[in-house]
Amino acid sequence: MKNLKLIIALAFAALTFLPLSAQKNSANLFPAEAQSFEQYKGVWWTKHKDIWTLTSEKAATGEKALKYNCTDLSAVADVKNISIQSGNKKSNTALLNLKPGTYTFSFKVWLPAQGAPKGFTTNIKKPFVKVAWKTKNVATEEWVTLTQEVEITEPVVDANLVVSVSTNPKWGGEGSFYIDDICIKKSK
Repeated sequence: MKNLKLIIALAFAALTFLPLSAQKNSANLFPAEAQSFEQYKGVWWTKHKDIWTLTSEKAATGEKALKYNCTDLSAVADVKNISIQSGNKKSNTALLNLKPGTYTFSFKVWLPAQGAPKGFTTNIKKPFVKVAWKTKNVATEEWVTLTQEVEITEPVVDANLVVSVSTNPKWGGEGSFYIDDICIKKSK
């Protein structure tokens, strides 16, 4: 019992002396089963299964990544955005929960030298929080980490994360790219 008390006291002391930022920023708050696309069924959902696919062609970590590949926008003329979303409310899988505050959203992308969409968005479905990502000045033919600070003003409870490419060639369009290693960390 004496040893247990000593261990608890030492653990508490170690946490107390850690910088507050280290305590806050250590964990990826995006659900583990959805971070790196090793699992698809029950974790990610899309109507456009021919455009958004799980692939082993390229991966930043692990064996798989998410691939967007749209070569003909006329095939999706009836939609404004070609989307895929995390989360399954029936099985409570890969849903996002965040308190109000500032977060760092990051993920890795791999763009081909030619033929990537002009950009894409990630958003939290409810409450709606949209983050736009442009691909114009992003390095190609290698994995690159994109990062943005995002302000969450309302609690996020059991929400989906949506990745979308606009069918408007001005903002998105035809092309291909890969996504891997989604990370959401508390920053402030």
